[in-house]
Amino acid sequence: MNIPTGIDEIDNLLSGGLKKNSITHIYGESGSGKTTFCLQVAAKIANKKTVIYIATPRFSAERFKQIINEKNPKKIASNVIVFQTNSLTKHESAVKNIKNITEKHDIGLVILDSPAYIGFNDKQNNFDMIDQILYLLSIAKKQEFPILLSNQVYTDINKNKLIPVGGKLIKDISYDTIKIEKMKSNMRKFILEKKDNKKSCKTLIIKKRGFE
Repeated sequence: MNIPTGIDEIDNLLSGGLKKNSITHIYGESGSGKTTFCLQVAAKIANKKTVIYIATPRFSAERFKQIINEKNPKKIASNVIVFQTNSLTKHESAVKNIKNITEKHDIGLVILDSPAYIGFNDKQNNFDMIDQILYLLSIAKKQEFPILLSNQVYTDINKNKLIPVGGKLIKDISYDTIKIEKMKSNMRKFILEKKDNKKSCKTLIIKKRGFE
């Protein structure tokens, strides 16, 4: 069973939403709307269950307020547990805390927002961050919640294309991978990149309240 994101076009793209026990990986260039998407999905799921949000380097509180303003702000905000991490050590501490939190709360989603900011800047950090993500995935499989991983990109000069940080490693451990592509004005293309190399996409508009 998949968990609806609350964004109809994305739920259609993902055959119902985020897959439990698995990682949904989104990536795109700066300003493409990755954090907005994460916050919007967090708001949807936090209406009923607890959401753990690990933000690197900081949580976009003002943007979150804009998104939840017309919904049920107090209830939603109280159901979101935020960790702000600016180092690999702090990120690891946050990830390890999740097991204890799952024993006290009904977890609906864990979000890793831009761990690449601290985790993939050298080979050793790359492996350390992957280990943290795999540890979290092992908890998700036992507790049956989805993981939403937001990722940064770099430009592959030889191929002249944007590549998600962590490359094939991240894609291999993810169930679904979505690229968010900037279009004209406030339009964004969500491209589902399947493991068989087939692609499907949806176009959405980014507004103050999120994607529509």
